[in-house]
Amino acid sequence: MKVSKKSVIQGLLFTAPIVLGSTIVISPSRAASLAFSTANLTLENFNRPGLVNPNFPVVRTVTVTSTDATDGTVSAIANASAIATLPPDPTRITQPSDARVEQFGRRSSGFALGSSISNLDFDTQDGLFRFDFAATLSASEQLTHSVPGVRAAATSFVGFQILDAADNQIDFFEANLVAGSPFTVRRSAFVQLTTDATSVSGFYARQFAAGTQLRVRGITLTSAAVTVPEPSMFAALLILPGLMGMKKVASSRDRQFD
Repeated sequence: MKVSKKSVIQGLLFTAPIVLGSTIVISPSRAASLAFSTANLTLENFNRPGLVNPNFPVVRTVTVTSTDATDGTVSAIANASAIATLPPDPTRITQPSDARVEQFGRRSSGFALGSSISNLDFDTQDGLFRFDFAATLSASEQLTHSVPGVRAAATSFVGFQILDAADNQIDFFEANLVAGSPFTVRRSAFVQLTTDATSVSGFYARQFAAGTQLRVRGITLTSAAVTVPEPSMFAALLILPGLMGMKKVASSRDRQFD
């Protein structure tokens, strides 16, 4: 199947639960800085069966890691998966991703990104379209040594888009969490939800004209970065919810989608 480069780039631009299974313990003899983020999105209970469009990947994952150490060590890990359950079983999509960077020493840096994208088409038949969703995010940073210039940051993002047959956005939902900043949620008028700390659940429902064809695109994105000392480009690496950061990631991966 030829993967649509446009759909992947749009998904990245549109920028469960996964929970760390154990407490992270850093030995005093290996004092380190740590950044990690997780994101999980579930879409389920669709009132119409999901359909596969051969021009769009049902699921797609992207992981990127980068490390550099001249005085110290650093590890960067990124994971992402997307699972789509299709008819005859009830249509359901689950998308987790996570990113983690651990660094210690006087001059080293690491970056990790994990992202997943899903695409399913739907025939609204009589026009009514509805489904439920749930999302959970986490983002944390830990600075445990006093080397001047040490910086750590983590970001997590989940969202979905309702698109028409021409792949134009009709409605949307997005939630974003940056370590040390408030949890933010944005949505269009047809998305109903409740929030609890950094979790969101709700449903999408809208009446369209009979026979309207729709596409649902789900997205998760997690990133983490640690660096000592702080380079001038550190801030640019961390603005992943912004469009410029998304474009850089998408461009660097384009050749894999041809």
